[in-house]
Amino acid sequence: MVYACVYGAARTVEPVHVLGQLGTPTVAQIGSCGGLQPGTRPGDLVLVDRVRVAEGASAHYGGGDWALATPRLVERAVQLAAAQGLTAHRGEAVTTEVLLRQPPELVRAWSSAGYLGVDMESSATLTAAAWAGMHAVVLLHAWDDLCAGRSWTDPLPEPDATRRLAAESALFELALATCLA
Repeated sequence: MVYACVYGAARTVEPVHVLGQLGTPTVAQIGSCGGLQPGTRPGDLVLVDRVRVAEGASAHYGGGDWALATPRLVERAVQLAAAQGLTAHRGEAVTTEVLLRQPPELVRAWSSAGYLGVDMESSATLTAAAWAGMHAVVLLHAWDDLCAGRSWTDPLPEPDATRRLAAESALFELALATCLA
């Protein structure tokens, strides 16, 4: 097992690339995302089947418009999250290159497209993993609510902050259980 703390798509592909070349069979990404759907609260999990590629690193790994997670790993994560009583949403997300430049019209377009969340790494993780022949899963927790105009720089009300921290704490064990099952 290897743990790498990375930020952004360009950095994400580096450990996935190296570990894939060394024969690692599975990669799990954990992290946070901006919630894009009404009803997705800080601390909810976002478990993605596929991610819209809106960043540049994936192109270097043969990525197209979408990056796909390994279905059996996503299903296992959904089952484990439910067994732990965690609120989880399963579906599509989008990965962007820029954290602080998400104009309201872009957020509305992502929400209208049905994306559950937006982050800066998921599509790159999945694309690099596919390139290396690895199985991959992405487990995120919603940090903020972009549809309500609240970003990660805004303080969360105490109940939301507590939920978010609990979800963040649960992700590592959930990722391990998902990959080892």
